Amino acid sequence: MRKRRIGFRSFFAERLTCIWSILILSGTLTGVGAQVDSCTYKIEGQVFDQKTGEPMELVSIQLVGKQMGTTTDAEGRFEFMGLCDKENDLLFSYVGYKQVEHHHDYHHPFVEIYLAPNSLLMESVVVEAEANQSGMETTQTERLSEEELAEVSSLTFGEAASRISGVQTISTGQNIVKPVIHGLHSNRILVVNNGLRHEFQNWGTDHAPEIDPSMVDRLEVVKGAGTVRYGPEALGGVILINPPKPDFNTSLSGSVSLTGKSNGRSGEASMQLEKGFKWISLMGSGSYLKQGDLNTPDYQLTNTGKEEYSYGGGFRIHPLPE
Repeated sequence: MRKRRIGFRSFFAERLTCIWSILILSGTLTGVGAQVDSCTYKIEGQVFDQKTGEPMELVSIQLVGKQMGTTTDAEGRFEFMGLCDKENDLLFSYVGYKQVEHHHDYHHPFVEIYLAPNSLLMESVVVEAEANQSGMETTQTERLSEEELAEVSSLTFGEAASRISGVQTISTGQNIVKPVIHGLHSNRILVVNNGLRHEFQNWGTDHAPEIDPSMVDRLEVVKGAGTVRYGPEALGGVILINPPKPDFNTSLSGSVSLTGKSNGRSGEASMQLEKGFKWISLMGSGSYLKQGDLNTPDYQLTNTGKEEYSYGGGFRIHPLPE
């Protein structure tokens, strides 16, 4: 019987080669496993129409730089599962709406997209923050409805604002009526008319806001701790006033209002006209009031007559496409 002799060096080299191969294979499998395990990121969200607030179906969503995309379901929801990257760029598109590109990271698992129609000036909106669920309300907002605004069109601005709960008035004459909120008035109450601070009612009780309620489309009162964002002049509250906003692509339309009262033999007339074109819309309004001295059953209230007129106009321009 012949015995095969294996050298020490040959035996050691074979064993070393085998161990090295196992290590390489183990490292490869470990790397593959780590790569597979890291592809666990996901993106979920919902797409809404910014104008109506309704969910949008069949919105196209594309991962920029990747061959991956999806569409929203009937509730406007979408999701991407098994993503390997922590950060991704999403492109949202829908016919007749402005595209929006959103850079998304894994810190915000759910995202809300509000697509703006091409006809709107405002761009699309992305909401990643979640609503505060503490249940603590710091801002109280109340406003008059359209029917209530129509009823107060012949009153002074202070009297019209007093129709809102929590608002009283202070008067130093038939024509000087100021709103009072939480016992504060004048420079303790901020009046914002069409986005601008109204300053001419701040000096004592003898000055009232020179605002015609017949030209107000929205009258709103903001109270509570949330008014601090308007500054120190809003300690008592904020009165927000917005005039009518003209629309595009509308035919010539208007309204006329006539009011008469026997006491003081007063008469008031107001008119508003509006016309909207493709790229511009125009609006004009005016009112006139004349009243004599008021009477009680026993005597006449002298120095209560008044004559007032007001007028205003506005326009909107839609930027021309490039």
